[in-house]
Order: sequence, then structure tokens, then C-alpha cells
Amino acid sequence: MILNKYILKETIKMQIIFFIILNAIFFCQSFIQIIRSASHGDIPTQLITEMLILSIPNMSILMIPLTVYLGILVAHARLGADSEFIVMKSLGVSPFSILKGAFILGLFTAVIALFNSFYLVPTAQAKQESLMKDAKENSSYFAIDSGKFIKFGNNQLVAYIDDVNDEKDGNESHKDLRKMQNVYLFMLHSWRQPKPTSVGYAKRGYVTQDNDNIMWLVLEDGTYYIGPNEDKKYTKMDYEEFRTWLADNSEVNEELKINTVPTARLLSMEGPVAAAELQWRICVALAIPILTLIVVPLANVRPRQGKFAKFLPALLIYGSFFLFLVSLKHLISKGIFPVFPGLYLLLFVYFVMFAIPLNLTETRWYKKIQLNKAKKLVNEKKQ
Repeated sequence: MILNKYILKETIKMQIIFFIILNAIFFCQSFIQIIRSASHGDIPTQLITEMLILSIPNMSILMIPLTVYLGILVAHARLGADSEFIVMKSLGVSPFSILKGAFILGLFTAVIALFNSFYLVPTAQAKQESLMKDAKENSSYFAIDSGKFIKFGNNQLVAYIDDVNDEKDGNESHKDLRKMQNVYLFMLHSWRQPKPTSVGYAKRGYVTQDNDNIMWLVLEDGTYYIGPNEDKKYTKMDYEEFRTWLADNSEVNEELKINTVPTARLLSMEGPVAAAELQWRICVALAIPILTLIVVPLANVRPRQGKFAKFLPALLIYGSFFLFLVSLKHLISKGIFPVFPGLYLLLFVYFVMFAIPLNLTETRWYKKIQLNKAKKLVNEKKQ
């Protein structure tokens, strides 16, 4: 028990270290992506912190299996390279006992991963979607700053604001943000729907939202130019007030993405997309015990081999497993691969191809076969 606790302690310590390091790396990467999106106007600056925190469960989907895999690999490899496993085996600690301790840790981690994929991830994703939809229908989320190009609606309307005044006009019906001065307006059109270029200028402006949740950009005292038309002429319009549509509640009521659907609701849904998502949430947790059975024998190195002797094959097995898992999920969602056996087939294949053969090398049956082969070879040489 003392030795098993010692091995488990070393493994958990390495697992926590890898979890902190890897999550810090991916957290910084996610932070950079969110900051980039916020600088482009895709994410309101007020939501950066919330979006960053809500991205942690999604990052942990792949981090939790990887950390326990690397924790076992590094901890067991160090114990083997330092001859500690040899001493333990001489004292009666069997390879099965070592595998059992790692497998229990894998099962405990799998429960955490299952809770994360079943509850935390869809909840966080749904919250992110809700925040973004609120930002689309709520004018107070618009990050209006002076000296910047700002995208509105579906990125087809771009405005450049020369100056922004923080003072409100006191008109509650406007529901205005900050008052804008010297606004330049550019209407972008898709190449599939060619239209004359539209540009405009206004001395003042603000964003308003009506009772139907339709958002409008209101410009006052300006000029609007449209053209050139087929005759290569421009149309000029002077106006006292100009309103252009930004977003309405039709975008808010769009169907939720599949990764935001709660697991309880996902169980009652039909179709390959729902099946692929459900199997993904289950398999990322079930993969941990299988990967544990694979990595324990791979981490069993001899003192002369060094700690990193089997790192490359171990990482290749892990990387190939999740690459195949992601690819197979995509094929199932597209209806190319059958829902059954689905992702469970990959778990079975890796269990049969890697977990069983790697652990057979430590069994008495396998050692007896190898001993008989060695005796037979010696006898043949004598003859």
C-alpha cells in the first residue's frame, strides 16, 4: 500500500503539473483569439472576460485525457529509469498492481471528463451563444470608439467615427449609446450580389433599438452617395435623418448549435449530427481508461534506456487516436460513416491493437512462451 501510494502520488503530481502548463498555454492562445475577434468588432469588449472563462471547459475536453496520459508516462518512466520499479518488483510488487493503481486513477479522471463533457461544456457553450446573441440585439454592447472602423450587422456595414461623446441626450426612446460626431458610412456588398457602392457622411449619429428588438443606426444632417450606376453616374442625397437596419430578433431566435444542446435533450434527438455529438461526449471520457492501459506498459523503461525512450511512440498513439476520433465524428455527422458502431469502433480497435498486446508482455503466459522459445533456440544451437 505504501509503494502504491507513492506511485500514485508521483503520477498525480505530474498530472497536475501538466494540467496547469497545458491549460495555461491554451488559455493564452484562446485569450489572443478572443482579443483579435474583439479588435475586429466580432466580440464586444465588455464580454472578453466572460468569453475567456467560458472557454475553459471546451479546452479541457482534450486537456484532461492528455494530462493523465502524460502524467503516467513521465512519472512511470522516471521510476523505471531510476531503477525504482526494479526494486519494487524484487519486493513483490507485481506489474498488475502498478497497472491497477494507474487504471483507478484513469477511471477517476474519466468521471471528471464525463462531467465536463456532459454538463460543463454544453452549458458554457450555450452561455457563450447567449452572450453573443444578446450582443447582437442589445445596442449597449456595441463597442463604439473614435478613430476606428466598426462593423455592424452581418459585417456589410462599416462606419468610421471621428469623435464620440460620452454624454447621453436624455431621450429614453432612443435607447442610445454614446453620441457620435462626423460619421463616415460604407456599405459593403457581396460579389454574388453586385450593387452600386454606397458611401455616406453625417455630422451626428447614434444606435437605437425599437420595441421589436430591431436595431438601427441613425445618422443626422448628412449626405449619401450611391454609384456609379449603369450610366456611370452617382446619386447624391442630402438628408436630415437617415436610418439603416443593423440586426433584428430573427438572428436571436436561430436554432442552437449542436454543441450547446444539453445532454439530456441530446439523448432524445435523432439524426447523425446528434448521434455524433453524443458519442463524442461519451468517448472522450471512455478513452481515458483505454489510454491508461496503453501508456502504462509504454512507460515501463529500463534504466539504461532513459526516461524518454518510449515518448515518441506513446505520443504518436495518443495523437493518432484523437485525430481519428475527430475525423470519425465528422464523417458520422455527415452521414458518411454509420452511427453504429460509430466512435465506439475506434475505442475497440485501440483496445485490441494496443492495450491488450502491450499488457500481455508482463503476463506469466507470455513469459513462459518466451522462455520456451529461448530454450528451444539454445537446444538448436547445441545440436
